[in-house]
Amino acid sequence: MTRPIGWLYRGRVWHARSAPRHAFEYGTYMHLFDLDEVGRINGTHRLLGYNRRRLVGLHDADHLDGRPLRAAIEHALVSRGHAWPGGRVLLLTHCRVAGYVFNPVSFFYCFDPDGRLATVVAEVNNTYGERHVYVLPSEAPTHKKEFHVSPFFGLDGTYRFALEAPGEDLTVGIDLTVGEDRRFEARLALRRKRLTDGALAGLLARQPLVTAQVIAAIHWEALRLWWKGVPFRDKPAYAPDAARQTQP
Repeated sequence: MTRPIGWLYRGRVWHARSAPRHAFEYGTYMHLFDLDEVGRINGTHRLLGYNRRRLVGLHDADHLDGRPLRAAIEHALVSRGHAWPGGRVLLLTHCRVAGYVFNPVSFFYCFDPDGRLATVVAEVNNTYGERHVYVLPSEAPTHKKEFHVSPFFGLDGTYRFALEAPGEDLTVGIDLTVGEDRRFEARLALRRKRLTDGALAGLLARQPLVTAQVIAAIHWEALRLWWKGVPFRDKPAYAPDAARQTQP
């Protein structure tokens, strides 16, 4: 039986910081792709393309080092000293819409040959055009913060993730803690839908430029924090090769 190319996930994302208290929530949708099956996208979908100019597009160039996705995620793990689990890989991400995409974070769910979730790779992008990878074990995943995302936070602290294999529901939790103080928390709660052109068209009708809305929300919330008097932090220089050597 042919495996699905992927699925659509629709739901809500929620962010909150502790001081000053500030929170927001909005609706979103994302794609979950089986990287062993993405080569079939162009032959089975009209709205969605893989490395092809269509209204909605998944592109290798938007992730990791730009090589084909399955090879790129294997290289990302092995080059950082992690074992390659050897099973299928599912990618949770936003696609380009009308040629534009901004992904605050994408997740690569890496399984072993027996279908057990072994490793999750969180690929984070910031608004400065930089990209960083956190490699996380499937159980009790934590990682020292290494990458500048928000001008209102420094690089101190540790991320604590709540992750599980995608199913009918998909949830992700991220907390940023400094010592015992939780400074920031984010939650993603999504429900699965079949990936069809009809379902995708329906989501596009509701949120026609979903990742443009994401980047607009980032800047709007930054303006609200500035208005509340939260000071800006200087952006440190980013050295991805040095960060790669940092252990969780």
